[in-house]
Amino acid sequence: MQQNDFAVCGLGHIGVFISDIAVSCAFYQKLGFEIAAQYHRPNGVILTFVKAGSCILELIRPVDPTLIGRPAGVVDHICLSVQNIEACTAALRASGVLPDDVQISTLPDVLGGAKNVFFRGPDGERLELFECPETL
Repeated sequence: MQQNDFAVCGLGHIGVFISDIAVSCAFYQKLGFEIAAQYHRPNGVILTFVKAGSCILELIRPVDPTLIGRPAGVVDHICLSVQNIEACTAALRASGVLPDDVQISTLPDVLGGAKNVFFRGPDGERLELFECPETL
């Protein structure tokens, strides 16, 4: 790729499915993590971001862990922090990395209107690009 109008800034966070918010938060707090933010999505999913230094984990408590097809404790996705997600997705779409049907989502209730897009890597790994107006 040539000079781009976007930048990958680093690892945004790692999303991990968990079964009990209170138990997981207590565990990570014992490891030195602090609760940075928590969101209750309209669909019943609870997202809790815990942070230690520059390491951010997104603890994902689904409505019903048996419905997601993955057990708790499984890493859900690798998130890359980006600037200018629109330019990033356009360039990746043009290079064949992103399919045409992948769309940017705006999360108005998460960190001041974060934007994200999910896609798959060559081995099926789930990746997320994440542009966030607020920092954790």
